Amino acid sequence: MEIALKGIAVSPGVSIGPAYPFQVKNFDVPKHTITDVLAEKDRLNEAFEQARDELKALRDQTRDELGDQQAAIFHSHLDMLDDVAFKPEIERRLDEEKVNADWLVHDLISSYTRMMEQIEDPLFRERSMDFVDIGRRLLKILLQHDKETLEHLEKPSVVIAHDLTPSETTDMDMPNTLGIATDEGGPTSHMAILARAFEIPAVVGLRVAGSRVAPGDTMIVDGTRGFVIIRPSEST
Repeated sequence: MEIALKGIAVSPGVSIGPAYPFQVKNFDVPKHTITDVLAEKDRLNEAFEQARDELKALRDQTRDELGDQQAAIFHSHLDMLDDVAFKPEIERRLDEEKVNADWLVHDLISSYTRMMEQIEDPLFRERSMDFVDIGRRLLKILLQHDKETLEHLEKPSVVIAHDLTPSETTDMDMPNTLGIATDEGGPTSHMAILARAFEIPAVVGLRVAGSRVAPGDTMIVDGTRGFVIIRPSEST
């Protein structure tokens, strides 16, 4: 049965293809007591250094492919990573609570994201995705987990997700990404900026699309008018 949804048009164009639902699993971060605080701080510092190197490489890659404006997204991620209130706060809690650094990173990012989501200004709310992006990057390093990406799609597809971070968008298999549809997000989100730069039709703010679509369902993404049609009829 055809389902038509109205969202926010953020990147013009129309595409049609099979749905590729993308869902990032939440990290399972256990909390445990540590005995060697200095060693845990060293582990934290190494994770920050690796994240910094990865972001610099991503910034340079984006500059080469898209230009300075889009590369500035990852420059802002570097600024967030180096924020005077970020790592020192984790180190302070390490000293006081003596628990593992990965749990503290997870707790801090989660708390900040919840706070940002309560702010009515959509620009501030959308920037919470940048902190999610940075948090996932740090946790991936600390937990030594492989990051889920959209780098290799088996066939040309429409990517559908709850939301997409800038890193997930930049890592997309561009030749096989026909369109993007997300339940969250807005026109000023970094994902939207990157979708426009890559000239991929995109609609955001659909709210319930992720729960209405199954892998392989035919989808139409109208990034000009802001419509998404799931399982379109022949007449459509």
